[in-house]
Amino acid sequence: KQAIEFINIIQSSIPTIQAMLLSKTQGDVTQSLRFIANAVKFNTCSNLSNKCLRASFSLIFHPDETIRNECMSTFMGVYLPNDTQDGSSMSPMEIATNLVTICNQCDKNMSEMTSLEKIVSDLYIKNELDDNVIKCMWELTTITTTATPTQLTIAGYAYTVLSMIAKQSPGILTPTRISHLITTGLGSTSMILMRGALLCLQTAPAYINTPPNAIQTASTTGKAKSNPLADYESPTELQAHYTSAFATLQDIIIGAIFDEMTDSSSMEVATWSWFSLCELAVHVLFHIHPQPDIAVGKMISHMYEGVVNTTNSTLNTNTNGSVTCIL
Repeated sequence: KQAIEFINIIQSSIPTIQAMLLSKTQGDVTQSLRFIANAVKFNTCSNLSNKCLRASFSLIFHPDETIRNECMSTFMGVYLPNDTQDGSSMSPMEIATNLVTICNQCDKNMSEMTSLEKIVSDLYIKNELDDNVIKCMWELTTITTTATPTQLTIAGYAYTVLSMIAKQSPGILTPTRISHLITTGLGSTSMILMRGALLCLQTAPAYINTPPNAIQTASTTGKAKSNPLADYESPTELQAHYTSAFATLQDIIIGAIFDEMTDSSSMEVATWSWFSLCELAVHVLFHIHPQPDIAVGKMISHMYEGVVNTTNSTLNTNTNGSVTCIL
């Protein structure tokens, strides 16, 4: 009975604690963060406390350095603890899995996702995420033809986390990994996996038209960036990797994936999902294509022909989808 009463007291206090995160008093904010972290660790009112914790991620942008540091410490204490319950350190795969899980939880909230990206980026800069964690993250993106929807989702969010890190260090996108994400990510019918791969590819080195001496090899933060161009025997090798993605990018932009998307969702849901992917695909195309303006012009021409004469169009047999895409 006393345990239940204690849980009820904690539950009733969480809204007040969350409000204190907005306090102008430094002590209120830091103590609130510590309270929330303990509530999550002890699995007390898990839904409310986890939601409150995610809401605190935005404090990473707070003007007060003490609060920013406390926000980072809270995140690390919950998701990257130095000591687990059995006294051992958390393995790189456990850390990678935790980051993928929290990315999934933040996915529907743009503010939380933006804040998470900043936190992950800062963790990498501070060397809290080492090469072993990066390696495990890539392992999570490895899928087979018999992969379950859950495995595809995990792979998709793993790509999303990798894209956050790649913005700080494009060197993690080695030639082999670029080929891997194009094959497994863009070759999938999973929207989450495809989106994650596009986010990752958007941060890939755009060196097709960039001379070697123009490549910056070190960041302003002091953390070294590798030079992916050095891994290629010639610029045409990089071109070949990117060229293999052009057909899939075109299919996304012209809406050829509409049929697959509407099999399990309404036209409205499919339209919003496609729009998000299309926007990313256009960004990626302009990032890695040598003549993106010409390529997009040809796509629009084909899309228009598909709307005017759907009988002779092989790009999209869904008339409503065609009209939606070209608009």
